[in-house]
Amino acid sequence: MVQTMFKTLAISFSTMTLFTGITPLYGSSLQYAGPATLVWGWIVVSFFTWFVGIAMAEICSSFPVCFFS
Repeated sequence: MVQTMFKTLAISFSTMTLFTGITPLYGSSLQYAGPATLVWGWIVVSFFTWFVGIAMAEICSSFPVCFFS
């Protein structure tokens, strides 16, 4: 139970940190790089984020879904 709560807290914190960490960078990114670079950056980062998600899904698929299975 404690590990599950800790894992949930860790995932929630990492997600919140992602959104609050990116927002202050918009101003300087638009000022120095421009909107096209910002859009292409999001596309490239999203592409590699999919690989992280797929790897995490592969790891989680090895865990049992039910306690009795």
